Amino acid sequence: MKILISVLSLNKEPYIGLEKTIRETWASKSHEDVEVIYYYGDSNEIKLIGDRLFLDSSEGLMGIGYKTLKMYEYVLENFTFDYIFRTNSSSYVNIEKLLDFIENKPKEKFYSGVIGKYGGFNFASGSGYFISKDLVDLVVRERNKWDHKLIDDVSLGKLMSENNVKIYRGNRVNLTTMDKIIPEGYHYRIKHPLNRNNDIIMMKKIHNKYANKQTT
Repeated sequence: MKILISVLSLNKEPYIGLEKTIRETWASKSHEDVEVIYYYGDSNEIKLIGDRLFLDSSEGLMGIGYKTLKMYEYVLENFTFDYIFRTNSSSYVNIEKLLDFIENKPKEKFYSGVIGKYGGFNFASGSGYFISKDLVDLVVRERNKWDHKLIDDVSLGKLMSENNVKIYRGNRVNLTTMDKIIPEGYHYRIKHPLNRNNDIIMMKKIHNKYANKQTT
């Protein structure tokens, strides 16, 4: 089983600082079954430099769908994986718990995340969702049906619904402060309401809380 974690990234603050913190915390240890890449738009050409994938698509909220489709196309041709876990730079991922969650899940037609609803269909929140390789291939084949008028995670959910793909409920811990007991999970969405630089502080605190468990 191989998981490709693709981190939606942006070359401006606070995202540069968040990516640096990811590299220093949850992505600092290599795992045999997990590979992490960071993907960006606004490039003149498609190129992979180390673990940074640069794509010739626009940035901005409504450009994420185009950027994600190009990421899907690239990784299908250049990476070996069974699942993608697509997340963003304001997320902390407990990789050991992520592996535990996916261990007994279907290898095909697996689409999972925190479930939202739009119109008459459900979608997995874009802050962190699983999608199996066969479904990535499906999306690339049917990319002309991707609805770019919608936010990318909603568009993906729409396409999954049109192909009768079941959505599996995923888990996520939502953090705006560290003033409460933090349960152990595989995905933490971090978003301080006043100062996004505090996201970095919270990410480091989560890592300090669970790092020993991830490295034993």
